[in-house]
Amino acid sequence: MVKLPPTHAALDGLRHAALLFSSEGALVYANVAAGAMLSTDLHLLRKEGWAAALALFQTEEQQLGHTLNDIREQALASDRPVPFYVIRSGEYVPCSASAVAAETGELYTLLVIDNVEWGIVENVLDRFTHEIKSVVTATIGHITLINRTLAGPHTDAAAAKLARRIGGFGTLIAMHMQRAARLMRLMERLKNLRTGQTRRQITSELQTISLRSFIEEFVQSLNEHELLDPETDNHDYRGRIQIVLGEDLTVIAHKATLADALHEILRNAIMYSMRGTPVTITAHRRGNQAQIDIRDEGYGIRESDQNRVFRLFERGKDPQVMSEFGYGLALYLIRHEIALMNGKVWFQSVEQVATTFSILLPLAAASAEQEPA
Repeated sequence: MVKLPPTHAALDGLRHAALLFSSEGALVYANVAAGAMLSTDLHLLRKEGWAAALALFQTEEQQLGHTLNDIREQALASDRPVPFYVIRSGEYVPCSASAVAAETGELYTLLVIDNVEWGIVENVLDRFTHEIKSVVTATIGHITLINRTLAGPHTDAAAAKLARRIGGFGTLIAMHMQRAARLMRLMERLKNLRTGQTRRQITSELQTISLRSFIEEFVQSLNEHELLDPETDNHDYRGRIQIVLGEDLTVIAHKATLADALHEILRNAIMYSMRGTPVTITAHRRGNQAQIDIRDEGYGIRESDQNRVFRLFERGKDPQVMSEFGYGLALYLIRHEIALMNGKVWFQSVEQVATTFSILLPLAAASAEQEPA
């Protein structure tokens, strides 16, 4: 247990954020780095104290029932800092909690939030992703050329049979390469989210978007090879998509991020529903926001699986869901990327009936000056 120093000069010299809470939960001190890192959140912490910390600092262990309160109790009973992670806008940030004793005997809780430098990790992942992308692109190109060659006329029956077999191998390799390419795109988005690059890009490129034009152009531009997993039945998927738009709403959003979100949700709606059932995209005004709904009449999400939907690398345990290929990445990314646009994403589902994913975005007139949540 660390004794409280007579001044806070040492804490002000740290590059990490330091927050000191009294035994009653009041924030009694925040160093200079905390002001720079937490910005407007620091005002809430000064006003609400520990209650605000519980809301702002969602721990990685919280999924296992290990909350910030548990970490605080563990720190107060220990003579060493307790390490943990918090998740801020999708970024995993290392932290620690320590007990600090005042001369009066009162116990304080010191939270230290690391100011992570992701430069080295970012460079390594960039190089890895670039190399994998090159290999995937080249392999898919070679397989396409082989398949075109094999599709030509064959006079000899044995040669035709061999061509079919080699063509099957080529199709299998192409399927795995497409999956690898998709995983690389998702991992690149995860890296950008964790390192703060997504936040910088979205906040600097927010713009006004006509929702009607955007959704219509988005559906027209869909490519079945990019939309669906290679093993998914592609039968008339475009004919299943129905668009129902009311008034033309103008929102503040990031075009590429919104397109990624719609793409992933629509992909799931088609993959996890029966052939021929409709997938409906609607949009309507909700107060000073616009709500986009994507509804399918598919397998639905079991109640026991619903808390897994937005978790990283987790998927539902329903056999119908597990039979389709996936990584448990896309919806996690969507949740945090939409939040950076001052938006929200959620779902409602009834097993074996229907599932609706909804995205809420600020209308241009109401939130042009609003900062990202």
